Amino acid sequence: MYVDFLVLLLLVGGWEVTAQKVVLNTTSHVYIAEPEGTPYTKGYRVYLWKVTSSGPTPHQTKVSPWHDIPMQVSLERYRVVCEIPAWTRAKFEVNKDEMYNPIFQDVKDGKLRYYAWGDLAFNYGMIPQTYEDPDHLFPIGDNQPAIPGDGDPVDIIEIGLGQLTTGEVAEVRILGALGMIDDNEMDWKIIVVRVDNLLGNAFHCIEDVFNKASGALEELREWWRVYKVAAGGKETKFAFNGEYLDAAEAKEIVHLSHDLWKKKFGAV
Repeated sequence: MYVDFLVLLLLVGGWEVTAQKVVLNTTSHVYIAEPEGTPYTKGYRVYLWKVTSSGPTPHQTKVSPWHDIPMQVSLERYRVVCEIPAWTRAKFEVNKDEMYNPIFQDVKDGKLRYYAWGDLAFNYGMIPQTYEDPDHLFPIGDNQPAIPGDGDPVDIIEIGLGQLTTGEVAEVRILGALGMIDDNEMDWKIIVVRVDNLLGNAFHCIEDVFNKASGALEELREWWRVYKVAAGGKETKFAFNGEYLDAAEAKEIVHLSHDLWKKKFGAV
């Protein structure tokens, strides 16, 4: 049975959180998201703008969430872009082909896509300036042949309290990684937590999540294992026997994917 991540944090992990309104600080954000069109239609797009101060009047420049937002803030802080907010199921993602790479709802067989298994209990998105190159072979475990990347930016699962919005840029700490195999392609899921979030003070590595929220990561992996079954698909396979990699290994994956992005797109 699927148990959502937050419930596990509060109940299984023994957390005691005083009832309060979770307010996301947006006053220092450099990037803003601007939707165009009607949500849950094929024409809906979310564009990102970079806001810079030049004299008394701020200046806005349209940017690509994939190519124009620096991946790293500092040695321990990374940027992510939320595509799918927690507690929702519409499959939003960065459009790799359109100018400025707006976020849109994916379409398959002419129909807008939704996660049939249910709402996601975590914020889901991508790390800017990364690329899982199909020409690069990623190891998936001992005595198993390496497999190519899926051609997408690296995905993230953000486990902080509160819901991000589509297109929101957040600063996070990398905790670990889960390697998914999708159609025999590598599809990394990097586990992160917002640094300004309540849980950002508690989780500094994947071991912290295991120790302080017992059972949560197992349920998270189970969600990804069976999520396609509800739509008539097969169970997901995982690299490294489904084991979570630690923060150091996850950062190696991210920086490798950053190098592959620079090689592919000619970035400096």
